[in-house]
Amino acid sequence: MNTPPGNVFVHAGDMQRTSLLFADAANPHRSPVSIPSRAYRSPPGPSSPPGKDPVEARPPCPPMQLVRPSTEHLPSYIAALERGWSADNLRGAAAAAEELLRIREDAGPCLASFDDRDALGLTVTLPDGSTAPRLAGFRRWIWDGEFAGSIGLRWQRGTTELPPHCLGHIGYAVVPCKQRRGYATAALKLMLQEAAKVGLPFVEVTTDPDNIASQRVIEAAGGGLQERFFQPPQFGSKPGLRYRIATA
Repeated sequence: MNTPPGNVFVHAGDMQRTSLLFADAANPHRSPVSIPSRAYRSPPGPSSPPGKDPVEARPPCPPMQLVRPSTEHLPSYIAALERGWSADNLRGAAAAAEELLRIREDAGPCLASFDDRDALGLTVTLPDGSTAPRLAGFRRWIWDGEFAGSIGLRWQRGTTELPPHCLGHIGYAVVPCKQRRGYATAALKLMLQEAAKVGLPFVEVTTDPDNIASQRVIEAAGGGLQERFFQPPQFGSKPGLRYRIATA
């Protein structure tokens, strides 16, 4: 998935057996929604002898949840940035370094900027070095006991349209060691619920024609291909795919 700055965009692979939790952003005290994991079944084998305990089944995977960025989760997020990971997969290490600097100068405003529904934050830097106004939006971190990635939603009030420099409503990025666990698909499905809450009947998500993994994530979340297009000059005028996903 393409990653316009200021939001979170990348991809993960196939769905994994896992439990999913989503803490309600509007009401953090509300009990999370839980999607139970499928029970693990041991491979067929001989029965345990009488008087012997059966071989223990593999424990379930730890639950994956979307959490509001906070000081509680910040150290694990910083560790990912220090490894060169960034939610901005177009500017990469440069974007990670900029975010680390902001956190070290004053973590509070940086964390607050991840939930900016009134678009009051700093301008965003595009891949060609130009800047653009920030849209209303927020991020949630993908968490499975440690930082696993990030997903963001952004929109313009009163319309489903996006400005030309903004390639999609939702973007996501999963750290390399957490990919191929289904986290991106699961997080995308959960974020569709949040898109519906802000009044979006659908979202648009973009990716590259050769990014098969990202295409599978989007399609698994219900996305249908809308068009092939060329990205704006700020993104190098490269070919892209635009998908649309209904939120209801």
